[in-house]
Amino acid sequence: MADIREQLLAAFEVEYREHVDAIRDALQRARAGEPVNVREIFRRAHSLKGAARAVDLPEIEEAAHAMESAFAEVMEQGGQVHLGLAGRVTGNLDVIERRAAAVYNRALPDNSTDAAPSEQAPTEFLRVNAGRVQQLSTAMHDLSANLDMLDIDADDLRGIQVRADSLARMLERPGLHLEDTASLAQEARAIARGLYSAARDHREISRRSALAAGRLRDEIERIALVPASTVFAGLETMLRDMADEIGKRVDVRIEGLDTQADRLLLQSLRDPVIHLLRNALAHGMETPLDRHSMGKPERGEIGLRVTARAGKLEIAVYDDGRGPDLRRIEEVALQRGLILPRAEREAPPTAERLLAIVFEPGFSTAEAVDRVAGRGMGLSVVAETARRAGGGAFMRRRMPYGAEVVISTPLSAARQPVLLAFEGEQIYGFPTRALEKVLHVLPEQIERLDGREVIKFVVDGNQVVAPVVSLGLVL
Repeated sequence: MADIREQLLAAFEVEYREHVDAIRDALQRARAGEPVNVREIFRRAHSLKGAARAVDLPEIEEAAHAMESAFAEVMEQGGQVHLGLAGRVTGNLDVIERRAAAVYNRALPDNSTDAAPSEQAPTEFLRVNAGRVQQLSTAMHDLSANLDMLDIDADDLRGIQVRADSLARMLERPGLHLEDTASLAQEARAIARGLYSAARDHREISRRSALAAGRLRDEIERIALVPASTVFAGLETMLRDMADEIGKRVDVRIEGLDTQADRLLLQSLRDPVIHLLRNALAHGMETPLDRHSMGKPERGEIGLRVTARAGKLEIAVYDDGRGPDLRRIEEVALQRGLILPRAEREAPPTAERLLAIVFEPGFSTAEAVDRVAGRGMGLSVVAETARRAGGGAFMRRRMPYGAEVVISTPLSAARQPVLLAFEGEQIYGFPTRALEKVLHVLPEQIERLDGREVIKFVVDGNQVVAPVVSLGLVL
């Protein structure tokens, strides 16, 4: 259990710092009078609250909940972060950092608000099975050997070229005798045979090189795979504690924690999984008394299932609770303008359509807000995270009762199309799904505005002014 606790705290250390830094940066911009994306920092606070609960740090959870509530009020009023709110949230952030510093046995300076970020990011280590390292080494040697064969193939072609040049000079020589034609024809046939053999060898070497490159790519991806337990261990205890807190009884069923997947991908899905488990308990699961009156066992069931098949990672969170209330979903969707009112005798929206609506930002059918239930943001966070990973999420009803939410993404974050960019001697790769637009900019198109270099371009008929930033300065 100590190892699991250490793994959870290590993951939380990276995660909480990312959220705190992002919120502090937003507050600094708000103090400078710049507009702030309140919804984004609200989601940060919401995710931080769930992460703190998962590692059983109630003081951090309470402080994050206070920030979440403050940002929620701003969103409801359609306003911006004012100085008073920024001061209160800064106090919450200080509490979080001091509590985290105590957990990790680190001294934090008194002026934590102005603390300079570390110049060098902490080194991360990944424990790799020795067998995988050997397989990777073998794949690299196979590819290297095939590339060496391409060099030999090139030497053969150069030899054929020399013979062809010699034949051409002989044919151009004046006074060519008839008896010379036999030897010239023989030489031409030898060159043709050499070309045929070289072409055949080149095809075979290219085929073997492609196979070796594919094996190397697969081994590189596999070496970054870790069991799902390294990220999702401890969620069972967390869920049981939450159930006890709100007076519900649940059996927690977790399957597939030995499933291997990309470590960064699993870490990115940890918060969404926590959101789903919280929603299943708070919104889906009935009280023991209600379940008894409905003829159900007093103890409900909430499950987490992790599977990998056909290059896809699937994570499902399910329960045998009350299931989605389609009428209530339609009612709230109408109130928010997400669907149009039905005409008389018009069929209601399909269950698939209504269950897709629950992933809209801010959509919630809950009438009460508490630390467990959250503010209805969980499912939009799930959908957005899945999309960023190149996948998606959907909800379906379970029979005879209950609901299931499935997240499906590519199994590895390593294999994705990227745009390569060069800055000096450095090469950077940007996932294509993260790119909005690619422009070819000439030096004379760069202008200066308020002391900064900018470019102007048109998007959907509107002129956009964007800053020009050197990759070497920001990465």
